[in-house]
Amino acid sequence: MTSAHPLPAGVMALPFRKDLDKYKDLDEDEILGKLSEEELKQLETVLDDLDPEVCIRPTEQVPLSY
Repeated sequence: MTSAHPLPAGVMALPFRKDLDKYKDLDEDEILGKLSEEELKQLETVLDDLDPEVCIRPTEQVPLSY
């Protein structure tokens, strides 16, 4: 069975991807502009939790500053 839109080798088909098309024309700045200060802080916390660069290192790896 062949697909109408074959994917490159090694790429899996994501069934939810077609559902994402409805979000491609959203204005992120407009949405962010409607958030309260508290909501923005909550969003920042969630994004920090998702950011691999912002992680908690074991205490023995935390540099000491004097």
